[in-house]
Amino acid sequence: MQILLGLILGAVIGLAAHFSLPHRGLRGAFLAPLAGAAAAGVVWTAATWMGLGVDSPILWLVAAVAPAVTAFVLV
Repeated sequence: MQILLGLILGAVIGLAAHFSLPHRGLRGAFLAPLAGAAAAGVVWTAATWMGLGVDSPILWLVAAVAPAVTAFVLV
């Protein structure tokens, strides 16, 4: 259930990327949030498999950076 935290965080970061970048009328409104949620989900899963817990700041940092990079590169 804790992966929901990563998915929500990634979707919010992707949504912020959608509204902060120009030409938002030329792409779908769900592209950046879905890409951010997917990136955060993959990173969150990999980090928890490596033994990081919710109390680890590295997990939160990586779960915030990965969707931002993915959304800004994709969009």
